[in-house]
Amino acid sequence: MGFSAGGNTALGTSYALDDHAISRPPVKMVIEVSGYFDGKAVGNPFDGVPTSDPVLMSIAGTLDVRYIYQLEAADWADEAGLPFYFEVFEGVGHAPDLFTNIASTGVILYQRTVDLHHETIFAGLEQGRQPTPPDC
Repeated sequence: MGFSAGGNTALGTSYALDDHAISRPPVKMVIEVSGYFDGKAVGNPFDGVPTSDPVLMSIAGTLDVRYIYQLEAADWADEAGLPFYFEVFEGVGHAPDLFTNIASTGVILYQRTVDLHHETIFAGLEQGRQPTPPDC
């Protein structure tokens, strides 16, 4: 998970390293808040086998100058078949607050990030003590 420049870092290390023959860490999901890829600099980073790329949740405010880049990433993710979840907040600027904004599912945004982990990464795992999900 990364906010702003941290979102850029999370995106770059999770999706673009392999474009430069660098092995990426065993990431299963990325949540970025107001981060972005600049398509002029990196092109479409979601160019591998879709199932090999981590699930992506992008959180954006429509008044953020980075919003246009997040829309571009949404299109790329769709083209690549990447599991992608986009939470957009009308009239909100840079880095929407996770604890005051309500997600598309009707819960606070922070809870939505937790729920998405359970729906995608931890789905089907047994309850109880498990140090890490499979393949992490």
